[in-house]
Amino acid sequence: MLVAATVPHNSRKCCKHGSHINPRSQGGSNAADNILWEVGVDNLRRGAKVMTVGEQFYIRVYNAVDSIVSNSGTIAKLGITATVTAILTQVVVTAISYSLDLYRGDITVEEYKNLIFEAAKAAGIATPIVFLVLVAVLALFPEFTVILSAPVVVAGFNALFSISIATPIIQSLVRHIEAGGFGIETTSAE
Repeated sequence: MLVAATVPHNSRKCCKHGSHINPRSQGGSNAADNILWEVGVDNLRRGAKVMTVGEQFYIRVYNAVDSIVSNSGTIAKLGITATVTAILTQVVVTAISYSLDLYRGDITVEEYKNLIFEAAKAAGIATPIVFLVLVAVLALFPEFTVILSAPVVVAGFNALFSISIATPIIQSLVRHIEAGGFGIETTSAE
């Protein structure tokens, strides 16, 4: 049984089919793990043969490229948003983390600026790379989106993000206390 969908596609082929990896005629099921969306002409050409590993890989890569190309505008906007957000977050966290060091005179204004610039540069380089790898993996293996959207996974990512923000700030406070901060200011203020 072929499941056809009229999915806009390139001019060479008009629609995709829900192709069975193991055909129903050979005991295959209609379960999601036994079906890949494939160009209809290719599915019809294979007929009732079992889909080879090579064919499965080709279909996944073809669908991933097709999905990325057809959604490139949205992906680009998300990538830019993620990168800008990461850069701004790193700039703010770094500025807060080294403010007390600057206040104590442990670093110069120039060093302070350089630390902030380097953090922004690192985020500006790393974020697009991680984003593109994530997009490619999700395009190749769309079933991972279910795993990544699970509440426990989302909570884990949020916890890691929170820790990555809190850790440098806590380290800054520890450096300040070790340098005799807080107690001296409080005493001199009285």
